Amino acid sequence: MPPIPDKLADNVPELVVLLLIVAAVLAFALRLLARQAQQMGGVLQRMADRHESAVTRHEDAEERQFAAVALQTAAIEAQTKSNEVQTRTLDVLARTVERLADHIDRADPLFHLSHETHAMTDNSSPEFRVGLPPGHESPDEILGRSRVLGEQLPWTHEEFGITALYDAGVRGKGATVVVIDTGTDVNHGDLKTNTDAAKSKSYTGEALADGNGHGTHCCGIVAADDNAAGVRGVAPDATVIAVKGLSNRGSGYGSWLASAIRYAADLPGHKILSMSFGAAGEDPEITAAIKYAHGRGCWLFAAAGNSGPGSINWPGALDEVVCVASTDKGGGVSSYSSANEFVDVGFGGRDILSTYPGNRLATLSGTSMATPGVAGVAALAVGELLKAGKPVPDQEAMKKVLFATCSNPAGRNVYTGYGLVQPAKFVEAMVKDGSPVEPPKPVHRVAVPPGAKFLVFEM
Repeated sequence: MPPIPDKLADNVPELVVLLLIVAAVLAFALRLLARQAQQMGGVLQRMADRHESAVTRHEDAEERQFAAVALQTAAIEAQTKSNEVQTRTLDVLARTVERLADHIDRADPLFHLSHETHAMTDNSSPEFRVGLPPGHESPDEILGRSRVLGEQLPWTHEEFGITALYDAGVRGKGATVVVIDTGTDVNHGDLKTNTDAAKSKSYTGEALADGNGHGTHCCGIVAADDNAAGVRGVAPDATVIAVKGLSNRGSGYGSWLASAIRYAADLPGHKILSMSFGAAGEDPEITAAIKYAHGRGCWLFAAAGNSGPGSINWPGALDEVVCVASTDKGGGVSSYSSANEFVDVGFGGRDILSTYPGNRLATLSGTSMATPGVAGVAALAVGELLKAGKPVPDQEAMKKVLFATCSNPAGRNVYTGYGLVQPAKFVEAMVKDGSPVEPPKPVHRVAVPPGAKFLVFEM
């Protein structure tokens, strides 16, 4: 995590501006309260004069009592109106102070253009920020886990033939998937058995607990437990390690994510990394970490992004990763899925049911959902390799088999690359000694134009 003093120093002008705003609001509030008190005092004085006049005019005791009650009622109404004004004023002040405290805590740029762009252009800066893929959708539906009768299977399990693999005993036992995201809910009923909480870690300065929901959802897609309740993941017997590289707001610094990737790469045993985050520019620190993980034998999967045709998302555009696009039920490409020459494969990403913080379930859409789905399929293959006593090959050997067993290996396109992942064919080919299909032709990678802006992706 970058030192807080340095980050605050970079934002001193903005902090000063906000402090001035707070001071102005406070001064305005005090003046308004004083004016309200003065006005109310004048109202009460006029009412007292009227009451004295009424008492003088009305000799009848009943009429005097009526005048006194009228005075009390008017005074209460005046006090109520004054209180309402004070409450509104103090509410504005409180929200302004809260915003200041929040930004000081995050040491984040205070003024964004609709929370989408920064004016920064130096991608090598320690302030380079990455987040959830652009266009990421909020949950369509959130349910309490106890409200769901029996165990639910996302539509991808049937459409991609994963349920048939379960019947054959293919469940990912022994495989480890590291989900680098916004953390997780380690106490969720569908995650607590399969999550290695001891090895899970946060690099954001926040607790591992997922205050966003995105990370918990991705963890469930990979390996939600088969326990006759809630929802089931693609590889229900695999182990998930959650490494928090994105804050609860769904964004983070490149240094956080690079540290998370390197940590995952150095964990014992074979690791599959699922990375549902990105930016429109390449961060050298993240790229170096991914190259390091690639050299350590990790299998790397990254989201293509949700900005539609022509958009590019890093690290999904790197040669070292498998770039995953999103498809709808029925096999069509999701309208939001980024389409470009870097896309390698497609998998179901729209309306995916999975785990959500607070022991709940939620339906989300995005390439963020497709990516852990493919990572789960990879876990099924690793589980079978371990079961057969065979070594787990490196990323490049795995990619050759994965691409060759997709639905369109000979006619690559910008939407789903080599086509939709075929889990049964992939697992079978991985367990065999090599693949009879020639490796796909290399893809030319383009560089980011100098000075290009990059996006900060918020939910």
